[in-house]
Amino acid sequence: MVKHGILLIVISLSLFGCKDKDGKSDKPSPAFESSIPTDGSVDVKTDIEISITFDESISLASKHGITVNELPATVMRSNIKLTTIIVTTDLEFQTKYTVKIPVGAVINTQGVGLNIPVEFSFTTKPAPKNLGETELVVANPSSQAVNVYNFLKENYGIKSISSTMANVNWNLNEAEWVYKHTGKHPAMATFDYIHLPFSPVNWIDYSKTDFIEEWWSYNGLISASWHWNVPKKEGSTEYTYKPEETTFKASNALLEGTWENDFIVADLKKIANYLKLLQQKEIPVIWRPLHEAAGNIYEYDGGKAWFW
Repeated sequence: MVKHGILLIVISLSLFGCKDKDGKSDKPSPAFESSIPTDGSVDVKTDIEISITFDESISLASKHGITVNELPATVMRSNIKLTTIIVTTDLEFQTKYTVKIPVGAVINTQGVGLNIPVEFSFTTKPAPKNLGETELVVANPSSQAVNVYNFLKENYGIKSISSTMANVNWNLNEAEWVYKHTGKHPAMATFDYIHLPFSPVNWIDYSKTDFIEEWWSYNGLISASWHWNVPKKEGSTEYTYKPEETTFKASNALLEGTWENDFIVADLKKIANYLKLLQQKEIPVIWRPLHEAAGNIYEYDGGKAWFW
């Protein structure tokens, strides 16, 4: 009886050893939990981030072999969820994609790799319909304006155009910050005529466009918005964007003979002259006046616009 007991103990130890007879680990392997998009999804947006989540924290094997439509994929582990990997790829409209994650592509904290391959497919949505208008509304647009317009149409609904907003409003500081941290400049630089009542002064002068000219010379797009401020009251040299701080009535803006109309007309002439400086240098501007004019009026019950 004792001999049989010893024999059973020896057998038990061999059953719970670290490796099986094929040299494989008996520790649990990470298991696939979910993916975005899910398998079989249709009408998937082309700007979606493909993510694959496992049941435990994982790291990515140096030679992971993950593919998208049989092509090697760029993959990274998510910094937010350590159980998730992110696949980055340029998706095209109305295309079926198959993501394959082979055995050993990811490894858990115990050093055990994925032991069951993962595969899922999805189909992207159809391309958006044409914008409609094919020509600019002016009779004789500059060739530069036509080129920019065509570029925007060609990329409409397909790609996002990266851009930065000037800090505070008339420089390339933010664009250069992006370049410093990423090694790439944004495609577009945006400026703001928010301080129009004060220009030209030593701290803000919208007639100085040398840095905009340089940006354009390197094929950078130019856009501009206008945080349009108004006097706090008729004849005031103090300006505001807040409705509660001014007697300015937007309803009078187009009524001739009102001080609001006089102010509006004068400001439009001033802004037009600054924009013409860029036009004379053959620099088209993607123009966005009345920045966020509706404020939060559509976002909340009883909401009011935060601009005059």
